[in-house]
Amino acid sequence: MSRTGKTSLETYLAENLDRSESGFDAEEKATLDAGELAYDIVPDVEQHSAVCLEEAQGSPGTVGLDSRRGMVQEVIDAVSSILNNGDQQLTVIITAQHLPMLDKRLPPIIDAWLLIRHGPSSPQGPRAIHHGMHVEDYNFGSPRIKTPAYEEFAWPRVVHSNKNYRILEEKKQEAKQRPDGDEEDGGLPDGAQIKLAAKLRRIGLTWQEIADEDGMEYSREWYRQRVDDDVAEATG
Repeated sequence: MSRTGKTSLETYLAENLDRSESGFDAEEKATLDAGELAYDIVPDVEQHSAVCLEEAQGSPGTVGLDSRRGMVQEVIDAVSSILNNGDQQLTVIITAQHLPMLDKRLPPIIDAWLLIRHGPSSPQGPRAIHHGMHVEDYNFGSPRIKTPAYEEFAWPRVVHSNKNYRILEEKKQEAKQRPDGDEEDGGLPDGAQIKLAAKLRRIGLTWQEIADEDGMEYSREWYRQRVDDDVAEATG
């Protein structure tokens, strides 16, 4: 989702797609931080819940799912938690200012993309376009993402007195007050790079894609040999 009205649409979707017994509660099921999504929300949330990652392109003091932070551990774990908890039958709602800003591992696992055309304050709104999202068949080396438009739809205006809407807005305001923790460092040690390469491999990246990640300093063959050696030692 993008443009104005993201939180309004997010609230409407979460409240209507959450099929858990307790229903959607933004205090417990929404966050702006990929780490909180991976470690606190997805593992413990009620089955059939809707969970939300707000401002996924990143905001001060949080770790988003933006493409700049593709090698950050929280981002990897957030993607893995979504993939590995299919038995919970969760609806994961991710909002962002612009879809291409998100980590490149996300599009292949996204079912639908909603583009807001007119926000709640527009005389023509609120309205959005529902797009599908799928990877072109038989092109695993350089997959192309297709996003056909299916329909335009309207949703009821979410009033500011709505509890979940207020909580989401408060979470965004709180994040703006936090210091930005994204600091430059001297790079990852070799051991950490090997562990990271193993995690990236498990979620489907090629060895070349792993070597091309920001902060990875060696060739694809260097990572392939060492990750394979670690697996052999662990199973030998």
